[in-house]
Amino acid sequence: EYDRTAKLRIYAEAGIPLYVIVNLVQNVLEVYTEPQRGSGDYATRHTLRGDEALTLALPGGELSLPLRDLLP
Repeated sequence: EYDRTAKLRIYAEAGIPLYVIVNLVQNVLEVYTEPQRGSGDYATRHTLRGDEALTLALPGGELSLPLRDLLP
């Protein structure tokens, strides 16, 4: 809960463009994007499950990380 409240607000206010919570209890990744400075929140939240992958935009291309490789 602390990650979804206090830490999320701090990262959003700092303008961190991507915030990911590894939720081991539910075996999902919670992905937050589009930080909203002033409100301390993110405009977009997406939950990745099962065979989905986390895709990161990097200089020169993308990196796709399958969820099955990130969770036990």
